[in-house]
Amino acid sequence: MSREQMKARLEAATPGPWRYDGSSGVETIPEFDLHRFDIMGETVARVDLTDYDGVLIAHAPSDLAKLHAALDAVEALHEPGPGYYTTDVACQACSNSIGYVIYPCATVQAIRDAVGEDS
Repeated sequence: MSREQMKARLEAATPGPWRYDGSSGVETIPEFDLHRFDIMGETVARVDLTDYDGVLIAHAPSDLAKLHAALDAVEALHEPGPGYYTTDVACQACSNSIGYVIYPCATVQAIRDAVGEDS
C-alpha cells in the first residue's frame, strides 16, 4: 500500500467535522448511511464501538492529514540529487562536503519501510 493510496482514501472520505454519538457509532455531519456500503472497492459494515474506538475514528481524518503533511515535509528535505559520479544519486540533506549518502537515505527508507512502499 502506498502513501498515495492512503492519501487518496483520505481525500475521498466524507469531510468533517465528524462526531461520535457515544452509543451507536461514528456519524458524519451531514449524516449518511453507515450500515453497509461499498467505496473504493472496500465493503464497510457498521459495528459496535467502544467510546475509545469512536474517538479514534472521529479524529482519524485530521490526524492522518497531519501525519501525511509531516512525512511530506521530511521527504521534501531529503530530495535526490547528483552524487560525485554521474550514475550516483545522493540525498541532498544527508550529503555534505565530506561525503555523500546514496538516495534513498536511511530517513527516506525508514518512511518507505514503515508504510510499505518500494524504494
